[in-house]
Amino acid sequence: MVKSKRGFLTPILIVFSFFSVFSQNSYEEVPGGFHDFVFGDSLEIVKEKLKYDSHFAYRGDPDVSMMLEPDRSIIDTAGSGFIERGYFLFDEEKLYQISLIMNREKIDFYSFQMQLTGKYGDPDSLDPTGMIWENDKYRLSLEYPLTVKYVDLTVFDSFLEESQKRKSNGEVLREDFLDTF
Repeated sequence: MVKSKRGFLTPILIVFSFFSVFSQNSYEEVPGGFHDFVFGDSLEIVKEKLKYDSHFAYRGDPDVSMMLEPDRSIIDTAGSGFIERGYFLFDEEKLYQISLIMNREKIDFYSFQMQLTGKYGDPDSLDPTGMIWENDKYRLSLEYPLTVKYVDLTVFDSFLEESQKRKSNGEVLREDFLDTF
C-alpha cells in the first residue's frame, strides 16, 4: 500500500513542479536600443536607418546639430504616428541615447506602463518623475508626461565619472584661488 502511494505522488509532484516553473513570468532583458536603432551604431548608419523608418519624418542633415561638447552630436527629428519627436545622441559618432517624446493624443502613459511592465517586469526604480528598468548595460525609462528613453549605461557612466573629475579639479582650483587672499 505504501509503494502505491509513492508511485501516485511522484507524478503529481512532477506535474506541479512543471507548472510552477513554467507559470513564472520570464521577462525580457532591457534592450540595447529602439526598433532598428542599436547602441554603437554610427551617426551615418542612424541617418540612413531614419530615412526608411516609418516612425520618423527625418529630413536629412538639417535634423543633425552639433552639441556644445566636442565629439558629441544629436539628431533631432520629427516623429510620425505615435512618436511626436525623436532625439538620437552620439558620442564620438556612436549612438548612446535615444529619447522619444510620444504623441499623447494617440497613446497614453498607462498603456506604456502596462506594456513595459508586462515585457520587462516591475520597474527597478519608481518615483514621481517616472519609472526605470535597467541591467548592467542599458537603461529604459518611462518619464512623465510621456517620454521613453533608452540609454547605454557604459557611455553614460563614463560621462558621470568625467563630470566628477572636473568637479574635483574645480574644487581644488577654487581652494587654490581662495588661498591667494
